[in-house]
Amino acid sequence: MGKGRHQTRKQPIDPGYSSEWSGVSYAPHARGKYCPNCGENVHKEAGEFYCPVCDNYVRPVNKRLWDI
Repeated sequence: MGKGRHQTRKQPIDPGYSSEWSGVSYAPHARGKYCPNCGENVHKEAGEFYCPVCDNYVRPVNKRLWDI
């Protein structure tokens, strides 16, 4: 796995999956912001928050799922 590419849960049969771009993010991590679906630290991209594991833009939470 190259730099910027993350393991993603999205499968090739998902209509939103791209073998080239799913799970790819070179944006910096959003400090203290986590995905509400999987708990992964999200990336700040162009004013939005992207979770490379879920391969979706999300509204982050301030605590990981296991910290709640």
